[in-house]
Amino acid sequence: MISRRSFIAGCLASAPALAASLAPAQTSNRPLVRAAYYYSFQPYSFINKKDGTAHGILIDLMDVLGETCGFDLTHNGYPWERAQRMVAIGTADALCCPITAKRLEYVYFAPTAVTPLAEAALFVAVNNPRADALRAVRTKEELYEFSAVDFIGNSSGEHIWKHHPNRTTVYKIDQILKMLQFGRADFYYADPFVTRYKMRELGILDKFFSIPADFVTKGHRGSMNFGLRKTYPDAQAIVAQVEEAIPRSLTDDKRSQIIARYTE
Repeated sequence: MISRRSFIAGCLASAPALAASLAPAQTSNRPLVRAAYYYSFQPYSFINKKDGTAHGILIDLMDVLGETCGFDLTHNGYPWERAQRMVAIGTADALCCPITAKRLEYVYFAPTAVTPLAEAALFVAVNNPRADALRAVRTKEELYEFSAVDFIGNSSGEHIWKHHPNRTTVYKIDQILKMLQFGRADFYYADPFVTRYKMRELGILDKFFSIPADFVTKGHRGSMNFGLRKTYPDAQAIVAQVEEAIPRSLTDDKRSQIIARYTE
């Protein structure tokens, strides 16, 4: 497989048509699938600042599927809301993300997960004066007494916290962590892989603690699923092929090996 890892960074995100035109030209007769990702979602998908290429758990998993199913992939990154819009309008082709009713309007998803998400937790600044009260919380509704922060385009968060009276959204996880540190929000409910990766990168792991919070979704874990825009040629047939390939090519051992590259 010709694994294409070009990554159009945030500077091109304001011009989706231009970003699409700059994707590498196809060099084989195999179908070309242009996958769009959140460009700052370490370790799932992110840009390597040294060479501008795409890396992460999702990129590696999608490459395995492309190899198994016989199509070439490009991996491009944008703010997450824009990445979804590009697939909806056809300037990108595929996503690897949780299935939502909104996305089902324009994407066919393979039902079997490419990978389950880690169990989300509450992240709180150690200097938060309400830290002990947060540790004592046992229901999602009790969290409505505290201010939440999340990133724009997080549809899972929008669903989980749709009744939360004080939820702020921003563009980057860096901003989220700053808000927590400066007392502008009480908690961030998030994937521990993503959050701790960013904290390590910023050198602020010791500034936060996490609280197990399976009570928020009653133990239900989200997943990342392969989705292809409905207007892509033979989209349903390709998604069916991917669905059949997932259990064969993405075994538990293979998935664990890929995740370990970025989390250990």
